[in-house]
Amino acid sequence: MLNRRQFIGTMGATALGLGLVGCGGSGSADSGSGTTDGSDGAKKKVAIFLDGPINDGGWGASCYKAMTDAADALGWDTAYSESVATADWATTMENYIDQGYDLIFAPGNQYTDAVKQVAKDYPDAHFCILNDTVKDTNIESLMPNTQQIGLLAGALAGILSKTNNIGFIGGVELDTTKDKLENYTKAAQKINPAIQVASAYAGSFSDAGKGKEIANSMVTTNDVDVMFGDASIVDTGAREALSAYSDRYDIGQPADLGSADDKLIANSVVTDNMTMLKESMQDVESGNFGNKVIYGDLSNGGVSTGTFSSIVTDDQQKQYLEYVEQGRHLPVGRRLATSHRPSRREGRSGCKARVLLAFLYGEALREGLQADVSVVSEDEQRAGQEGCFFKAIAYAHREISPVRGMAARARRQVDNTFFS
Repeated sequence: MLNRRQFIGTMGATALGLGLVGCGGSGSADSGSGTTDGSDGAKKKVAIFLDGPINDGGWGASCYKAMTDAADALGWDTAYSESVATADWATTMENYIDQGYDLIFAPGNQYTDAVKQVAKDYPDAHFCILNDTVKDTNIESLMPNTQQIGLLAGALAGILSKTNNIGFIGGVELDTTKDKLENYTKAAQKINPAIQVASAYAGSFSDAGKGKEIANSMVTTNDVDVMFGDASIVDTGAREALSAYSDRYDIGQPADLGSADDKLIANSVVTDNMTMLKESMQDVESGNFGNKVIYGDLSNGGVSTGTFSSIVTDDQQKQYLEYVEQGRHLPVGRRLATSHRPSRREGRSGCKARVLLAFLYGEALREGLQADVSVVSEDEQRAGQEGCFFKAIAYAHREISPVRGMAARARRQVDNTFFS
């Protein structure tokens, strides 16, 4: 089980002198910073900044631990800034760059716009964004498979729920969060068609009180008995609320938050952010950094399941792991089907081929294969990288209605394969 506070005692007390100013208004959090640096100036250095605390027992803690574990493996020094106000994100990164840090780790796609802004002004600096597919000469992204994360959480929620009511709390309406909710719902209702899903967005990643409020409302109003969250410290508040009730359970992420004796967290959907971040750090070391998205999914261990609590019976564990194994073998495009660019006169056939081309490009990337991208537009490449069939259609063929039915059939085929 992730020790939520153990790593804090290992941090040095040296201040970074970032001069950060918290947002005005009552109840705003002051930003904090710290380092785990050594005296060897030749060491590489990586820094993380977060809009919440690093000891939130969830997202922030796991991302910080991913950085320190990767740094330990490679012999890098580390630093952190926590509870940084939105207005100070760019300044925080700039200060780290001025102090000679070799990589800035932004642990979420809410930071993407700020990273892109600073990256443009500091072309020699290196930036790594979690949960995005943005890439540039000095930007790499880490992208766990959000579809699989949602499916795994939903399958377990569908198996565990006795009231047929499950809940989902998001921080803000990011594409990755909405993708998790969509697949969480789909998987749970495939397991149990009677399942109803209550969902809400807290409008924050750092408001534990809001998470507690939403969870209490879902339990008392909707009789929700299983929760899954994608909202960092908001999820901590939700778990606090659930702990006051009997027979109410939570599914953790992105670290293995529970244990065999845990009476609240049934299991976790784990993303191996450490391995992905380590690869990005090695790119800095080798001088080959940039223009890269590092993917993680069930096939390469980037997405996995955590520790079952004893509240999950042996039969339920067996049923769940069967679905996990099916997800590991979802059909993917092993190679690009064609290098031909469909012309206008080719009509619907050409349109269909082009949509499939964008989709297969994304699948080829996830398989680590070389892909001829000369026939795929930048928007289609991005759609393919995100693994979203509907986005590929929306970008390239938003006016072609006949393609929609083909896409729907393809999505149903994937669903049926996962839950056969």
